[in-house]
Amino acid sequence: MRYLFTLIAFCLALTGFSAAPLEKNRWHDFEGLVADKGSHLSIYIEDNGKIVGSFCYAAKKPEHTVQGLMEGDRLQLSIMNGQKVVARFDARMTSSDADRMEGDWRNEETNDVFIVKLTYIASCGGDAKHRYTAIDLPDSVAEAFMQTAVTKILAKDKQWVVNHTFYPLETSLLGKKGITIRSAAQLLSLYDKVFYEAYLSRLRSVCFCGLFHNYRGLMVGRGELWIGQVPSTSGKKPRLVINGVVN
Repeated sequence: MRYLFTLIAFCLALTGFSAAPLEKNRWHDFEGLVADKGSHLSIYIEDNGKIVGSFCYAAKKPEHTVQGLMEGDRLQLSIMNGQKVVARFDARMTSSDADRMEGDWRNEETNDVFIVKLTYIASCGGDAKHRYTAIDLPDSVAEAFMQTAVTKILAKDKQWVVNHTFYPLETSLLGKKGITIRSAAQLLSLYDKVFYEAYLSRLRSVCFCGLFHNYRGLMVGRGELWIGQVPSTSGKKPRLVINGVVN
């Protein structure tokens, strides 16, 4: 019996964990439903707890900037449209490994309040003013190129795609057979086996805000498409290219 009480006490102690705060000086991305709409929240936390970032509904460019403050495991976020606050999100991290946040979302225009639960999807480096440090161009330029690349692929603009791809390109045919494509002519001849319908279907639902990045460049969705830069020559600006197709 004493063992049973000890075991119960141990289990209760486990449930009393403290939620972990988010790591500072990094970008953190969360997804979930806000007013029944798929949404993406991307925030950067500075040393003093100040938060900057963006909020958008899925598959759209960032519509709103985010400002706020983190104190421990609690976050107070203002969703901005220009200088106007359109919503406030009073949230806290709800797990010991900081992979979920939950709180009250208040629509400042309608005064509606509802509970929002967001799930962590990724973190990456960068700083508050320049997220995509793998690219020597403004963040807005990188996101615009990614959106253009996806749009061109979905529109089956084959010539644009092959002309804006870096070679050699490691990919697969119909998502099965691995292949190294070494030229635009080769990609053009295999185009429909690289950009086949099931792959295009996945691209149609991607969101273009808060893209994950590392030394390879930027990716969209769950890594379906990557872009990077070709180093500048003769003083010209770097050129953005498609450098990864994970189909």
